[in-house]
Amino acid sequence: MPGTDAELDTIVKALRRAIRIAGFAYATERAYVHWNIRFTRFCLECLKQTPRDAVPAGISAYLDSLALERNVAPATRKQALKAVTFLTRKVFGVEDFTLEHATRDHRGRRPRVVMTRDEVRQVISRLENPWKLAALLMYGSGLRITECMRLRVRDLDFGRRIIAVRDGGGDGRRVVPMPGALAPSLLTYLAGAHEQHLRDLAGGAGEVHMPESLLREYPNAAREWSWQYVFASATHLLETGADIRSVQDLMGHTSVGSIISSLPDMKRPGDGAPGSKDCDL
Repeated sequence: MPGTDAELDTIVKALRRAIRIAGFAYATERAYVHWNIRFTRFCLECLKQTPRDAVPAGISAYLDSLALERNVAPATRKQALKAVTFLTRKVFGVEDFTLEHATRDHRGRRPRVVMTRDEVRQVISRLENPWKLAALLMYGSGLRITECMRLRVRDLDFGRRIIAVRDGGGDGRRVVPMPGALAPSLLTYLAGAHEQHLRDLAGGAGEVHMPESLLREYPNAAREWSWQYVFASATHLLETGADIRSVQDLMGHTSVGSIISSLPDMKRPGDGAPGSKDCDL
């Protein structure tokens, strides 16, 4: 039986290839790799089998361990099951299999917490731009947090009042309405961002991340205004945790994401999986 590191390397490479062929979003790839690394370690260290040899019985054992030993929430176990199922079918080639049993949660689902309109106004009134503009855009268009942060200038169509959302879940692209009341504020904000972009270019910077496939076709696109992120400075604020932390404390939320995701009719981002220091799960 191969060592843990060698088996992990082989599985992760094959898994990433299958995910990218399937056209999944990067957030999905990250989550699937996370769960399958833990699944592989569980199989090798606890079951003394490779993941390929352990399925499907190993999947049931893994899910039971998550529920009974790690007290992992049902929704998180469901994500782990989807990740391991993808590995089993697309990498191992085992299309038809059934699980002998799956640990179920009998506590029932908690009711969704939705903020009132007055609470929404209180939160947004305490934000400053670009946070405020980003929050209003997410609230008015139904964008997820990661979708809003990945918007590029070219995705905003002011003529038709629509926003093209790319690199999201599902088929990777959809169109959402642009709130008409936000159009003037967005244009003013973009005008200032464009001036900053020109200054960055003059200073030898101003390049944005681009997929390698697009760079091969459009080698100068990384410096073009249309490809720049709409909320580039908001992305840096998200990394440093500036300003919005005070709003987080005020509303009693445990994370920045829960502030926006708790707004009415808001779709939760759902990207990423919880980290862990455990090597077996």
